[in-house]
Amino acid sequence: MDKQQRTKRLAALTHMTLQIIKWNGRHSAACAMFDLAEICYPSMPRTDRDFAVRFISNLSNGFECGTQYAQIGSDICGFVMVRRGASDGLVNIVGGVHPTRHNQGIGTALLKQTLSYLQTLPEINAIQTKTFLSSIESCRFLKKHGFHAVDHIHWSRRSVAIPFD
Repeated sequence: MDKQQRTKRLAALTHMTLQIIKWNGRHSAACAMFDLAEICYPSMPRTDRDFAVRFISNLSNGFECGTQYAQIGSDICGFVMVRRGASDGLVNIVGGVHPTRHNQGIGTALLKQTLSYLQTLPEINAIQTKTFLSSIESCRFLKKHGFHAVDHIHWSRRSVAIPFD
Protein backbone atom coordinates (compact mmCIF):
# COMPACT_ATOMS: atom_id res chain seq x y z
CA MET A 1 0.00 0.00 0.00
CA ASP A 2 1.56 3.31 -1.05
CA LYS A 3 1.39 6.60 0.85
CA GLN A 4 -1.58 7.93 -1.15
CA GLN A 5 -3.60 4.75 -0.50
CA ARG A 6 -2.76 4.89 3.23
CA THR A 7 -3.84 8.54 3.38
CA LYS A 8 -7.17 7.73 1.69
CA ARG A 9 -7.71 4.76 3.99
CA LEU A 10 -6.93 6.85 7.09
CA ALA A 11 -9.30 9.59 5.91
CA ALA A 12 -12.05 6.99 5.41
CA LEU A 13 -11.42 5.50 8.87
CA THR A 14 -11.54 8.93 10.48
CA HIS A 15 -15.19 9.24 9.50
CA MET A 16 -16.19 5.85 10.92
CA THR A 17 -17.73 5.39 14.35
CA LEU A 18 -15.71 4.30 17.36
CA GLN A 19 -17.06 1.18 19.05
CA ILE A 20 -15.97 -0.16 22.45
CA ILE A 21 -16.49 -3.91 22.36
CA LYS A 22 -16.31 -6.39 25.23
CA TRP A 23 -13.87 -9.14 24.32
CA ASN A 24 -15.79 -12.37 23.82
CA GLY A 25 -12.89 -14.81 23.68
CA ARG A 26 -12.38 -14.55 19.92
CA HIS A 27 -8.89 -15.59 18.86
CA SER A 28 -8.69 -12.96 16.10
CA ALA A 29 -9.46 -10.11 18.53
CA ALA A 30 -6.95 -11.50 21.06
CA CYS A 31 -4.27 -11.58 18.35
CA ALA A 32 -5.11 -8.03 17.30
CA MET A 33 -4.82 -6.86 20.92
CA PHE A 34 -1.44 -8.60 21.19
CA ASP A 35 -0.30 -6.96 17.93
CA LEU A 36 -1.34 -3.61 19.32
CA ALA A 37 0.33 -4.26 22.69
CA GLU A 38 3.61 -4.95 20.91
CA ILE A 39 3.32 -1.61 19.10
CA CYS A 40 2.39 0.27 22.28
CA TYR A 41 5.02 -1.50 24.42
CA PRO A 42 8.10 -2.00 22.20
CA SER A 43 10.05 -3.67 25.02
CA MET A 44 7.39 -6.39 25.29
CA PRO A 45 8.64 -9.70 23.89
CA ARG A 46 6.79 -11.15 20.91
CA THR A 47 4.31 -13.76 22.14
CA ASP A 48 2.99 -16.81 20.33
CA ARG A 49 -0.46 -15.89 19.06
CA ASP A 50 -1.82 -19.36 19.85
CA PHE A 51 -1.23 -18.40 23.48
CA ALA A 52 -3.13 -15.08 23.19
CA VAL A 53 -6.61 -16.27 24.19
CA ARG A 54 -5.35 -18.28 27.17
CA PHE A 55 -3.13 -15.40 28.33
CA ILE A 56 -5.94 -12.81 28.21
CA SER A 57 -8.40 -15.21 29.86
CA ASN A 58 -5.97 -15.96 32.69
CA LEU A 59 -4.96 -12.32 33.12
CA SER A 60 -8.52 -11.06 33.34
CA ASN A 61 -9.86 -13.98 35.40
CA GLY A 62 -12.75 -12.63 37.47
CA PHE A 63 -12.86 -9.39 35.46
CA GLU A 64 -13.68 -10.70 31.99
CA CYS A 65 -16.16 -7.87 31.36
CA GLY A 66 -13.29 -5.41 31.81
CA THR A 67 -11.37 -6.71 28.79
CA GLN A 68 -12.46 -4.53 25.91
CA TYR A 69 -11.16 -3.20 22.66
CA ALA A 70 -11.79 -0.12 20.58
CA GLN A 71 -12.67 -0.63 16.96
CA ILE A 72 -13.11 1.80 14.08
CA GLY A 73 -14.46 0.07 11.02
CA SER A 74 -12.76 -3.31 11.10
CA ASP A 75 -9.55 -2.01 12.71
CA ILE A 76 -8.86 -2.65 16.39
CA CYS A 77 -7.12 0.54 17.48
CA GLY A 78 -7.10 0.30 21.29
CA PHE A 79 -7.58 -2.11 24.16
CA VAL A 80 -7.87 -2.32 27.93
CA MET A 81 -7.62 -5.29 30.28
CA VAL A 82 -8.49 -5.42 33.97
CA ARG A 83 -6.81 -7.83 36.35
CA ARG A 84 -6.80 -8.44 40.08
CA GLY A 85 -4.46 -6.17 42.04
CA ALA A 86 -1.99 -6.98 44.78
CA SER A 87 -4.46 -6.16 47.56
CA ASP A 88 -8.20 -6.37 48.21
CA GLY A 89 -10.19 -3.66 46.48
CA LEU A 90 -7.43 -2.94 43.95
CA VAL A 91 -7.37 -3.75 40.25
CA ASN A 92 -4.67 -3.16 37.69
CA ILE A 93 -5.44 -2.01 34.19
CA VAL A 94 -3.25 -2.27 31.14
CA GLY A 95 -4.09 -0.89 27.75
CA GLY A 96 -2.97 1.06 24.77
CA VAL A 97 -4.03 2.95 21.69
CA HIS A 98 -2.33 2.70 18.32
CA PRO A 99 0.06 5.67 17.94
CA THR A 100 -1.71 6.85 14.77
CA ARG A 101 -4.92 7.10 16.81
CA HIS A 102 -3.64 9.13 19.76
CA ASN A 103 -5.56 12.27 20.77
CA GLN A 104 -8.81 11.08 19.20
CA GLY A 105 -10.63 10.17 22.43
CA ILE A 106 -10.09 6.42 22.13
CA GLY A 107 -8.12 6.00 25.36
CA THR A 108 -10.62 8.19 27.21
CA ALA A 109 -13.54 6.14 25.86
CA LEU A 110 -11.88 2.89 26.93
CA LEU A 111 -11.08 4.28 30.37
CA LYS A 112 -14.63 5.62 30.88
CA GLN A 113 -16.12 2.26 29.88
CA THR A 114 -13.75 0.47 32.25
CA LEU A 115 -14.59 2.83 35.10
CA SER A 116 -18.32 2.30 34.50
CA TYR A 117 -17.79 -1.46 34.70
CA LEU A 118 -15.66 -1.22 37.87
CA GLN A 119 -18.25 1.00 39.58
CA THR A 120 -20.67 -1.94 39.41
CA LEU A 121 -18.30 -3.96 41.61
CA PRO A 122 -18.70 -2.74 45.21
CA GLU A 123 -15.57 -4.56 46.35
CA ILE A 124 -13.33 -2.47 44.03
CA ASN A 125 -12.22 0.90 45.34
CA ALA A 126 -9.01 1.72 43.44
CA ILE A 127 -7.42 1.35 40.01
CA GLN A 128 -3.69 1.05 39.47
CA THR A 129 -1.76 1.23 36.23
CA LYS A 130 1.87 1.52 35.19
CA THR A 131 3.72 3.43 32.52
CA PHE A 132 7.28 4.44 31.80
CA LEU A 133 8.33 7.96 32.79
CA SER A 134 9.87 8.20 29.33
CA SER A 135 6.37 7.83 27.87
CA ILE A 136 5.41 11.46 28.28
CA GLU A 137 2.11 11.07 26.42
CA SER A 138 1.05 8.19 28.67
CA CYS A 139 2.00 10.08 31.83
CA ARG A 140 0.06 13.12 30.63
CA PHE A 141 -2.98 10.98 29.76
CA LEU A 142 -3.02 9.31 33.17
CA LYS A 143 -2.59 12.60 35.02
CA LYS A 144 -5.42 14.15 32.97
CA HIS A 145 -7.68 11.31 34.13
CA GLY A 146 -6.88 11.65 37.82
CA PHE A 147 -4.07 9.14 38.28
CA HIS A 148 -1.09 10.21 40.36
CA ALA A 149 2.36 8.67 40.70
CA VAL A 150 2.80 6.56 43.81
CA ASP A 151 6.26 5.19 43.07
CA HIS A 152 9.03 5.17 40.48
CA ILE A 153 11.33 2.45 39.28
CA HIS A 154 14.82 3.21 38.08
CA TRP A 155 15.92 1.12 35.12
CA SER A 156 19.58 1.23 34.30
CA ARG A 157 21.94 -0.46 31.90
CA ARG A 158 25.68 -0.97 31.73
CA SER A 159 28.16 -2.86 29.63
CA VAL A 160 29.34 -6.21 30.93
CA ALA A 161 32.75 -5.57 29.35
CA ILE A 162 33.61 -2.77 31.77
CA PRO A 163 35.04 -4.05 35.06
CA PHE A 164 33.63 -2.94 38.42
CA ASP A 165 35.87 -0.52 40.32
